[in-house]
Amino acid sequence: MAPQTAMTPSLPRVADLILATDLWKAQAKQLRDLSDQFAIANQGLLDTFRAAKLTTDLFAALGKLQLSTAPFILKLPGIFEEMQEMATDEFRKFEAELGWLEWFPMPAVWNLYLLSKQGGIEKAWDKLVADFDQPEVLKDIRGELLGSRILKHRSNLVDNGLRHYEAGDPASAIYVLLPQVEGAIWDMGVRLKLVRPEPNSRVKLDTSEEPVIETKGRREGMPAEWGLGELVARLWEQKEFEKFFRERVYTHEFRHPVLHGRRLDLLTKKEGTGIILYLMAIDARATQLKL
Repeated sequence: MAPQTAMTPSLPRVADLILATDLWKAQAKQLRDLSDQFAIANQGLLDTFRAAKLTTDLFAALGKLQLSTAPFILKLPGIFEEMQEMATDEFRKFEAELGWLEWFPMPAVWNLYLLSKQGGIEKAWDKLVADFDQPEVLKDIRGELLGSRILKHRSNLVDNGLRHYEAGDPASAIYVLLPQVEGAIWDMGVRLKLVRPEPNSRVKLDTSEEPVIETKGRREGMPAEWGLGELVARLWEQKEFEKFFRERVYTHEFRHPVLHGRRLDLLTKKEGTGIILYLMAIDARATQLKL
């Protein structure tokens, strides 16, 4: 479960209220008409049944139906406003940076977007860092990550890294946790039988669990190997995370200079927070895949 303590207040839950993809394509008038028609039909149905003097039990059941649909009707205008917001350049910029937080509570993501709209993407990161600085939030995160099946055999390292982070030592946290991000992704590939289960193996397996053989180029006749970005794309099937991972995490601008000690300026609380988020994303995806 994503940490909710001390995160954002309750906001319209777009993801929970959109009932079909067609709603995303609807125009304002269509949504308002749908809301009006829903309300009129609902009330008309109840009036008809009331006039027919139906049994108390059936009428009570219909009353519950009305109560269950009323919240959706009331929130349709708010849903449309958020849909309009999602078509803006501001939201696209936010999505490029933090759109991969699909497993976060929707109100928290929406609040991060509003912060980025008001003061830039760094405001959203500042909020994440501030939230993760709170002991009760970090306690929840620790419980989630240490209880993760995909991270189980790395739990001592993950716990050690979180302790460094909590102690205000992001450099040590990054040096401990960043390799676990990469290792856990390879573990996911092995568990899904996409990667040969040997130490440090990158060999691709086919559906028969046999190595895929290269058919052309300088590696013709040799086992094909996964690139980490390629494996992320295969595991997540989520463009925002794949793009962010390829461009911002395992790149010559971040992963390599950090782990080779060339960019000490990147050993910050923000980057440490990001690495913890990557581990949480891995846990969430592995849980979805039942790994």
